[in-house]
Amino acid sequence: MITLDQYLTFWQQHYPDADVPNDELTAEMRADAQVMVDLANELLDRFGHERGLASGWRPRSVNARVPGAAPNSRHCLCRAVDIADPGNG
Repeated sequence: MITLDQYLTFWQQHYPDADVPNDELTAEMRADAQVMVDLANELLDRFGHERGLASGWRPRSVNARVPGAAPNSRHCLCRAVDIADPGNG
């Protein structure tokens, strides 16, 4: 199960030094993040496997540092979620 806190703070594990404005995460984005978490957990429940989070919300300064990330990634808007696939299958 993925939590809202995990979704919103996952980036800090890899980019703890990122400079993120305090007001970047809006109330609307937080609501969208909850929708993403709920949908991801529903999918995982239906799938029947435990999987973790691979990426949730990314502040724009973090997204710019992620190799291969789209400049206008939906992760920056709390409208995308990546689920870990340790077996790549």
